[in-house]
Amino acid sequence: MPFAKDFDDVYSTIKKALADLGLEVIRADDIKVSDPIVENIYNAIEQAGLVIGVTSKSNPNVTYELGYAHHVNKETILLTDDPPNIPADLRHLNHLPYSVDDLAGLGKELREWMLQSRFLASERSRAVLRRGEVFDAVVDGTFYLQKERPVPSKIKIQHSLKQHATLPQRLLYLTEEGQATYLALCEDPEYGYYQETVKYVMENVKDLIGAVLKHCGSHEVDFISLGPGNGVKDAMLIRTLLQHARSPKYTYYYPYDVSGGMLLEAIRTILAKKLPLERLRIKAIEADVKYLAEFKRVFDFREEPNVYSLLGGLDNLGNEVVLLQLLHDLMNPQDCLLLEMRKKAGDGPQALGHIDLNRRLDLAPLRYIGAEVNQESVEYTAIASTSSIPHARTIAATVPYWRLDGENYHRTSLFSVHYYDDDEIRKVFKQVGFQVIFDDDNGQNNSLFYAVRKA
Repeated sequence: MPFAKDFDDVYSTIKKALADLGLEVIRADDIKVSDPIVENIYNAIEQAGLVIGVTSKSNPNVTYELGYAHHVNKETILLTDDPPNIPADLRHLNHLPYSVDDLAGLGKELREWMLQSRFLASERSRAVLRRGEVFDAVVDGTFYLQKERPVPSKIKIQHSLKQHATLPQRLLYLTEEGQATYLALCEDPEYGYYQETVKYVMENVKDLIGAVLKHCGSHEVDFISLGPGNGVKDAMLIRTLLQHARSPKYTYYYPYDVSGGMLLEAIRTILAKKLPLERLRIKAIEADVKYLAEFKRVFDFREEPNVYSLLGGLDNLGNEVVLLQLLHDLMNPQDCLLLEMRKKAGDGPQALGHIDLNRRLDLAPLRYIGAEVNQESVEYTAIASTSSIPHARTIAATVPYWRLDGENYHRTSLFSVHYYDDDEIRKVFKQVGFQVIFDDDNGQNNSLFYAVRKA
């Protein structure tokens, strides 16, 4: 429709009439993203279930946009207060006449037209799920993928180990053994760090989400989980987000992980938690974090603010400061970021869980490439920190001896875990350009929690 003051009351009437049917109406000036407005209009038309066009005043932009809607086979309802002057190319289409002096009548007739629309009829009877849609026992398997297949490479693993470089954490979850062992570790009551963080989220989720929504300025947000793990913490956060939602809009959940297997586990966990799934959309992304910027157009699918979440540990994803800077650059002003990380305390590795499970997890990439190694020989020792955050303490899984393709290797560090100092983390936040809006160091627990926004 034309963006003119004369049409404001017409637009309000349309929005109210369709809201009564549980539908959301979007006009181009409602879309708060930075892309060119014409691109926003095309995207909105493509995503719409039905397009309403107001052809009054013979506006050429409206005519052009309706032509695009017909090109992409969208059902349309056309309104006019001037039937004799309907544009020539649109005269063969049915129009709903209205008068600005009887907008209540327009609302009533529009609802009746909508009830006869193919769009609502298909909503009542359709057998195919929309992208990302969730039913009680079924979810549409919408996956976005990086073009390069993120599989562990024997050559790359060998090269890293020969260079005495610690392996990237993503390798822990890219093999079937690594995925299965990690999930078993999450079930281990001795894995105190994980059990504490689950308990913390359970006890503090209302305060955490309250701080997030206060900053976002909206009760409608989308949730991007970077490394969702087994999905248990995500489920608690999503449940609370859905409880706060006040309209028929959906909440979109974007689990993002380099491992397709872990994504599937997280989605299944969400499905099993008896959430109000009819208001949830799930779109998974299988990609390395280095491709995160490539998926911004996916995250910005809607105008609602995004909540980014890193609850698996900041050190799981490489250089921490570079990652924080990347997230800062991606985020819009109303977005926020949730972070969980291990707290620097004591002299030993805290709350690691059953030693055999940890050893099996850390050795998964070595076994994947066919190395001969004694699981019982894996040690966990402090090493010179490889963290980009000052004063972090680093514990590494170390193998004193192993063999591969007839060659012997000695004293190899596989994977490391960082423990952070709260004061240093805050300095990094300030350096990157973040402001803390929620924080809790958990007292005696082994983790730090923050919610931050762009300063």
